Amino acid sequence: MTVLFDHFNDLEDVPVNGVCEIWRPTLSPDVDGEGVTTPNRVVVPIIAGELRTPDLDPGPAKVMLRLGEWSAPRNCVIPASATPVRLTPLFGQYEPQPPAVVSEAWLAANQARAARDEAVLAADGVRDISKDAAQVAADKATTIAARDVAVTARGEAVAARVAADASRDTASQKAGAAATNAAGAAADRAAAETAKNDAVAARDVSVAARDTATAKATDATKSAADAAKSAQDAANAGGVPTTRTVATGGGLTGGGDLSADRALSLAANGVTNSHIADGALSQAKLAASGIITDALNARELISRRGAANGYAALDASGKVPATQLPSYVDDVIESASTAAFPTTGEVGKIYIAVDSNKVYRWGGSSYTEISPSPGSTDAVPEGTTNRYFTDARAQAANTAALATKAADSTVVHLAGAETISGAKTFSAAVVVPAPTAAGHAARKQDVDAKVGSDGSVLTVLKMTQAAFDALGTGRPSSTIYVIVG
Repeated sequence: MTVLFDHFNDLEDVPVNGVCEIWRPTLSPDVDGEGVTTPNRVVVPIIAGELRTPDLDPGPAKVMLRLGEWSAPRNCVIPASATPVRLTPLFGQYEPQPPAVVSEAWLAANQARAARDEAVLAADGVRDISKDAAQVAADKATTIAARDVAVTARGEAVAARVAADASRDTASQKAGAAATNAAGAAADRAAAETAKNDAVAARDVSVAARDTATAKATDATKSAADAAKSAQDAANAGGVPTTRTVATGGGLTGGGDLSADRALSLAANGVTNSHIADGALSQAKLAASGIITDALNARELISRRGAANGYAALDASGKVPATQLPSYVDDVIESASTAAFPTTGEVGKIYIAVDSNKVYRWGGSSYTEISPSPGSTDAVPEGTTNRYFTDARAQAANTAALATKAADSTVVHLAGAETISGAKTFSAAVVVPAPTAAGHAARKQDVDAKVGSDGSVLTVLKMTQAAFDALGTGRPSSTIYVIVG
């Protein structure tokens, strides 16, 4: 892959903006052998005079620059390079040089070819624009005519070059004959002069053909440029020339040329199965048959909402109004008070007044309170199993349960200071805390600390080193001294 770069200034050495187009002349294989490179164009902007292309496949290419106006296409070969390559030196390196003889005719033919290429390029540009708009038939015809003129001019230039070649050959032959017989051969000199005149005449014919070809190529280039500019201006303006026509049919009406606004509309019954693209309408919105009318017939109309033989509506809270429900669905109706009850009630419904919590029914002409509960258990007779609570029954039950229990004053509690009288025998060792005062029970480890291995009682004394030294040698052996301080 190769990156091309270059820099462009105007005559005042000011950087210019423009566009560079690069494309392959024909479909050709990639140099790496992994595929083919198409003739599709790569368009690269020239900003502040600087051009830098993306990675391009090496190989033959055509390049056209637009620095104010489009230049003629140039041939080049993009080399394979790991470093960026400057673009413009590639033009002279790979373009063929004119032959030494009849260069003017060759130049005219070359200009004609360039005009043809430019016309073809303009035709391609118009064709590309016409893909986004309608067919630009008139511009295409103009471009084709310009291309034909350029091809004709090229043919004339080629014919002029052939004639010049023939004249050159004739002149060469006659000049050779004259050189052979130059010694005093007046006839040969005359023939040589005639051959020279023929060559001059052939040159003049070639120059005239070149001028004609150049003029025709210029006219073809201008026509193609005008056609391309017209199409480009139309595209830039967001529209197309008014000579374009919007064609309708198949249920679509309102077409015509674009000299005026066109309103397209759908004719009655204009949409048919053939006019609906696959996937344009979700199958979920159609009936199983795929026909819209069948799908619509399977839907309920808004006018049938809440109507007889229609479907139920929802109120503001998202529920079905009571007026659309049978009486057994909403048998109990709550109101703030009896004054808020409907003027005429319904048989079979229960009405509750929230302010008094009383229950009523519609008697046909007025509301009648339904008999309340007795009011207290005094009015309800006692059953045989689930009997009422009484103090006597509770006391009798507790007395029987407490008969075998000790009185609180005769038991030892887990907390609190209490005195236990009488001798008590424990079946297990009694665990007591470490003694801290006189009268506390002594533990085994406390006694072991005070008794020596020979059964003598040990005394532990704490004193300073000076006090210990003052005791002298008369210290008892049953005493343990602890030096502190």
